[in-house]
Amino acid sequence: PPLHPPRTGLVPGGEFLLGSPDDEADRGDDEGPQVRVKVAPFWIGKHEVTWAEYQAYMKMYNAFKQLQTLSANRGEAAAKDGDAEGWELIEEHAWQGDPENPGVDGVTCPTPLYMPDHTYMAGDKPNQPAVTMTHYAARQFTKWLSGLTGQEYRLPSEVEWEYAARAGTTTPYSYGDDAGKSENYAWLDDNADYETHPVCSKPANAWG
Repeated sequence: PPLHPPRTGLVPGGEFLLGSPDDEADRGDDEGPQVRVKVAPFWIGKHEVTWAEYQAYMKMYNAFKQLQTLSANRGEAAAKDGDAEGWELIEEHAWQGDPENPGVDGVTCPTPLYMPDHTYMAGDKPNQPAVTMTHYAARQFTKWLSGLTGQEYRLPSEVEWEYAARAGTTTPYSYGDDAGKSENYAWLDDNADYETHPVCSKPANAWG
């Protein structure tokens, strides 16, 4: 199926206290000291990247790997003739634009997940969140997505992530300060049954 760009939402700019106060319950040492930070408006994904989105990127690994093997054995021309499907995948996802202004002209080839057996035990349905990729692989995914769509995608900074998650609140959780209600808003050890679950299956915060 065609790749649809991730659903995003605009986060309004503003100021907030990054980190947690000293007297917050279950606070970790790495959550302070609190710092007041000013944040410019930015766009962010409404939910985690799904397997449907990430596996479209992962498919490129097999295409590149096949071409590499064929090129070594028979030369590039023979590889292109002998693996039409692989080349179609690459050409389909290649940047198409003005040759005088190339912009993004390529990204590093994706690599397999480093724990595929463990990963897929947690679920690999198209609407489940993609997991276990490295930070570097996630960055390369955003570059690939940027080149494919013509829009810039990147990973959020730590400040942007916490600001978006808090959604204007000052309580320990975006829904309040009662940890006993966490299962209503998140998948935890106690309610996830060792699996990931479809994105957007819990209520969103105040900013969606």
